[in-house]
Amino acid sequence: MSNTINSNYSKKTLYSKLAVAVVMVIITVVLIAINNKTALFDTDYSDEPITKDGFFFDTYVSLSIY
Repeated sequence: MSNTINSNYSKKTLYSKLAVAVVMVIITVVLIAINNKTALFDTDYSDEPITKDGFFFDTYVSLSIY
């Protein structure tokens, strides 16, 4: 019975880490798409990065696009 509990815990941990990774990839793709769309209409380019912060699945995430 102990083996089953550890196996379920490992799967739960794996699935939550996978979910965090998927959310990070989705956020990155959306930010890149927004940046590309606005860059087509914006002639004033900046050296400042676009930074977004969030708290997802008990993990602090900070994304910066240069």
